[in-house]
Amino acid sequence: MSATKEFDFKSSYIKRLKKRGRTIALHARARLNDSNTNTFLNSASNYFDEQGEKANSNIIDQFKPSKNISNNTTAGLTFTEPLSKSFNLSGGYNYESDVSDNKQLSFNKSASSIYDIPDTIFSNNLKTETMTSRYNLNVVYKKEKININIQGTYAKSDFKQIDMLADSTLGRRFNNWTAASYLYFKLSKAASINVSYNALTTQPYSFQLLPAPQNYDPFNIRLGNPLLRPSLTNNFYVKYYLYQPTLDRGINLNSSFSNTYNAIMENRSTDSAGVNTYKWSNLKGQQPSNWGLYSEVYCHIPKIDFIASIRLSANGSSSFNFINGKQNRMSLTTYSPSFSIWKNKVTYRASFDIGPNYKINTSSLQPFNNNSFGFSSGVSLYTKLPYNFFIGTDANYNYTGKSQVFDKSFDRTLVTAYFGKSFLKEEGLKITVTGNDLLNQNTGYSRSGSAGMFQESRNITIRRYFMFSLLWDFSKFGKSLKAP
Repeated sequence: MSATKEFDFKSSYIKRLKKRGRTIALHARARLNDSNTNTFLNSASNYFDEQGEKANSNIIDQFKPSKNISNNTTAGLTFTEPLSKSFNLSGGYNYESDVSDNKQLSFNKSASSIYDIPDTIFSNNLKTETMTSRYNLNVVYKKEKININIQGTYAKSDFKQIDMLADSTLGRRFNNWTAASYLYFKLSKAASINVSYNALTTQPYSFQLLPAPQNYDPFNIRLGNPLLRPSLTNNFYVKYYLYQPTLDRGINLNSSFSNTYNAIMENRSTDSAGVNTYKWSNLKGQQPSNWGLYSEVYCHIPKIDFIASIRLSANGSSSFNFINGKQNRMSLTTYSPSFSIWKNKVTYRASFDIGPNYKINTSSLQPFNNNSFGFSSGVSLYTKLPYNFFIGTDANYNYTGKSQVFDKSFDRTLVTAYFGKSFLKEEGLKITVTGNDLLNQNTGYSRSGSAGMFQESRNITIRRYFMFSLLWDFSKFGKSLKAP
């Protein structure tokens, strides 16, 4: 049972000065959130020894009332100055105050069946204050064939967390900065290239520095680290684009790469009873990374009047953490070629796509891998009928093969069909009857690997159902509302 009150106020003011392009902008915002929640925790945990015998049990029966108040206030200004027809300079300052008061009490049940015995270990009242001063500078150079943007931001953040019950205070100051650059160059009427780079620091969150004690999950205990330092992430991106409209063909090439220094990672220690204890730390000597490659070639096929596309993509990631004192490296690489063909006309449209994929998923501390083969395909059809009726269908098939970790494959076919009628002069009113998941196969499914564990989840989702919808698009743009 919960109750929430919210307040949000925003205001802004822009002043255009005499010089063309010179402006001053002021902005302010205040947000308040006040919530009260009453929760009952009732759980039973059993522990077994190596022989499979029950060693002990842990029963929790508690009442947990909580009250959370957060207040966020920001104010700032931005000044824009045109240096020339091609150069533009802007700078600004922003101040932010973020204050929260989170109080959660825990009461055990007494012999009179009333929750009136305080649990001081799992009761907490944390007040967090973060005051941030942010300065930014932006330079833009723009010509017909070239566009350059360089940005820089520095932020000084004072963080303070007060444990009202333990009468203790944690105070930290973080110096955060962001640097970014962007280049757009028009090679010809049909081709262009984009290159961008940015670097930014990310300070640790309050739950990583000093989390509130919890007993919702006795098998997973999380500890903070008040000595965490900010991480530094570098992001690189390059894109090449070519499109010839007269021939209706083109090329798209994308590549990206990012890595993180001093990354904040969550380490795990597991005891003989199977209880996991997690603690945050900064990674030294290694950099988690992500990369991606994408290429697409598409063209018009006159004989069948369709557009065909061939795509090749690959992406990968690596992450690190420590498990029982040993460093673990998780890596995932995915290769996914695909082929598509489609046609879009005024009265009908059709499309078809198909493509396999292969995932290489490994953990340096695991003797087996989670490599698997996958496949997906889809088809979509739509056509208008006489008297403004229309009909259409969408079908998608997904397959995930078994691996050394999971010995069962997964496949699913989702089919949706719809039938409707349009009304009014511009067909702005539509009545539609839709049948979703006609084969009744919809099942939530995911397979992943992170923090030294391979995971597969299957969950219940909404399956076959039918829906009636009425859609009326009555928007008007560019037309006067005044009477003639």
